[in-house]
Amino acid sequence: MKKAVLLSLLVFFSISGFSQLVSDTHLGKVYWGKEFKQARTGFSQLLGEDKKHFYTINNWEEIVVLDTNLNFVSAHPIQFSDAKKLRYFELEKVLFLNKEIIFITSGYNFRNKEIVIQKHTLSTSALHKKATSSRISSFKADKKQAKLNQLYVEVSQDSTHYLLYHNLSTEKKEDNESFFAIITNSSLQKKWDKQIEVPYSSKLFTIEQIKLDNKGGLHILGINFFGKVKTKVKGKPNYHYRILSYTAQGEKDFEIALEDKFITDMNIISNAYGNLIGVGLYSSEGTSSIKGSFYLKINHRSQKIVIHKIFPFGYDILQNYLSEQKIATGGEIMLYNLDQIILHKDGGLSFSAEQHYRNQKVYSQLNPSGGAINYTVDFFHHNDVLVFRHDISGELLWTSLLKKTQATSNDGGYYSSYQLLPQKDKLYLLFNDHPDNYLPVEEEEEERSFVFHNEPGATCLSVASIDTKGNIHYKKLLNHHEIGLNISPASIQQFDDNQILLVGVKRRKQRFGKLKLSPQTQD
Repeated sequence: MKKAVLLSLLVFFSISGFSQLVSDTHLGKVYWGKEFKQARTGFSQLLGEDKKHFYTINNWEEIVVLDTNLNFVSAHPIQFSDAKKLRYFELEKVLFLNKEIIFITSGYNFRNKEIVIQKHTLSTSALHKKATSSRISSFKADKKQAKLNQLYVEVSQDSTHYLLYHNLSTEKKEDNESFFAIITNSSLQKKWDKQIEVPYSSKLFTIEQIKLDNKGGLHILGINFFGKVKTKVKGKPNYHYRILSYTAQGEKDFEIALEDKFITDMNIISNAYGNLIGVGLYSSEGTSSIKGSFYLKINHRSQKIVIHKIFPFGYDILQNYLSEQKIATGGEIMLYNLDQIILHKDGGLSFSAEQHYRNQKVYSQLNPSGGAINYTVDFFHHNDVLVFRHDISGELLWTSLLKKTQATSNDGGYYSSYQLLPQKDKLYLLFNDHPDNYLPVEEEEEERSFVFHNEPGATCLSVASIDTKGNIHYKKLLNHHEIGLNISPASIQQFDDNQILLVGVKRRKQRFGKLKLSPQTQD
C-alpha cells in the first residue's frame, strides 16, 4: 500500500528534489507553482512576462508577481497619485506594454464638468511606487452621465489601435444613443476623438457591440426596431440589425437582414485584409430557436456587402435535439448564444455558440416558531457548444457539436462554460466535466450522460479537440483533486504558441500552472 502511494506521488512531482508539482496530460505536462493565499478571494489574470517574472492582477486591486516556475514572489497594492481629485474614479483596463503595466481609468472633474480619461504607468522594477499619471483625453459631461455610465476599452485585432469609448446616454428614452470615442495608437497616444450620436432613437435602437478595425475604423453593431420594441409583427421580424461604420472613407450605415428570417444573435470582427466579417444565428420562427447560421463580409474598399450566405443545420446536428418527424417538418433547436470568434492564418475563421440559461426557484422551510421562511436559489446551466468553421471565401466547411451538461447553483456559473483555443490546424475547447464521462473512454465517449455539478473532489478539467474535418475527440486532462483546487475556464489563457496558463482557485487559495504542449499535439 505504501509503495502504491509512493509511486502515485512520483507521477506528479518532478525528479529535481520533488520541488514542483507536475501533472502529466495527453496534451503535455502541466508544471505547477506552489499554492499560496491571496489577500482577497478571486483569481488573477495574466498581464505579461519578462525573462524573470510573470505579472498578474488580482481582483483589480493588486499586482501579483510570480517567478518563472509560477511561484509567488510578491504582491503590490495598486496606487494612483491623483485618484482623490476625481469623483466616480474607476479602473477600467489594465495592459502590459513594453515591460510596463498600464492602467486606464476614468473619473469626473466637478469643477470643469468633464470626464477625464487617464493612463497610469507603472514600471515592473518599481511596483511598490504609485503609478505615474497622464491624461489621454477629456470631454464635457454632466454629473448624471458620469455616474450612470462607464468607460469601455476595445483593442484592434492586430493590437495596433485602441478604442476607448464612454456612453453618454441618459435615462430619457426619446434621446438618441451617444458616446464619446477616443482612438489611440498602440502606445495609447491619442490619434483622434469624437462625440458620436447614433441616428436612431435609443428607445428603438440597442447597441450590441462596438468594434475597432486594424486601420482605426470604428464599427457599431446594433438592433433597430420598427415603431415599437417587439420582435415579431404579423409573423415577420420587426427589427433589423445594423452596422454603423466610421472610417477614413466616411460614415456608412449597413442594414443587415435575412429576408423574412429572424436574426437571433450576431457578432462582427475585422480580418487581416481590413474587411468586416459578420457571423450569426437565424430562425424562421422567432427568437427562441435557431435554424442555422449565416456569414457576411463588408469590403473595406467598396464599403458594400459582398458576401451574404445562410447555412441551415444539417441532419447530423438536428438529430441530437429533434425527432425524425420534427426534422422532416422543419423543426428548430433550442436557442444558442454566440461567444468567441477566432481568425485563422489561412483567412478563414471559426466561431462558437453555447446553450446557456439561468433560472430561479423559490423554496420554503419552517423556522423554529412554525413560520415559513422563503429563500431563492439561482441555477446556472451551461450545456452544448456549436463550433462553425468557414474558409476565406465564406463557405461553411463544417459544424461540430460539443456535448456537455453543466448545472450549478448560487455560484454564478463560475466553474462552468468553456475556453476555445486555436492550435495550428486544431481547436481545443477546455471545460470542466464529470470524471465518470471518461470511464471507460473508448466506449463511453459518445454517451456523456453525467452532469457536471462542481462537487468538491469530483470534477475534472477536460479538453475536446477538433481536427481539420470537424471531428471531436474528448479527453480528460486532470482531476481537480490532484492540485486541491478548481480551475475556472474563464481564467485559462494561451500566452504563446505552445504554452497555456491554468489557474487553480479555492476561495483565497491559488496555484498557477503552465501547460507545455507536447510536439505531437502541435502537429
